[in-house]
Amino acid sequence: MALGAHVRQVWRLVLRRAFTQLAVGLGLGLIGTLSVRRFLPFVVPSALADPFIPVSITALMVLVTVAACVGPARRATRVDLMTVLRAE
Repeated sequence: MALGAHVRQVWRLVLRRAFTQLAVGLGLGLIGTLSVRRFLPFVVPSALADPFIPVSITALMVLVTVAACVGPARRATRVDLMTVLRAE
């Protein structure tokens, strides 16, 4: 904000970083699941039988990510710039 960013740009920055981390985490989880599945060849994953579980877990993770970003983004946009500049 001190460098001239608008409120929308701050929100976009925070959400972009959060969703990038979420995508990396989901990708690593998928890779981990596939690698563990190789060690357990006789176990049938329930995701193939019921796609509701992975879809609902992904939706829950997206909601938690957005909820975790709202606080820091709001706090960053409500900062009084003159107070911060005087403190530095």
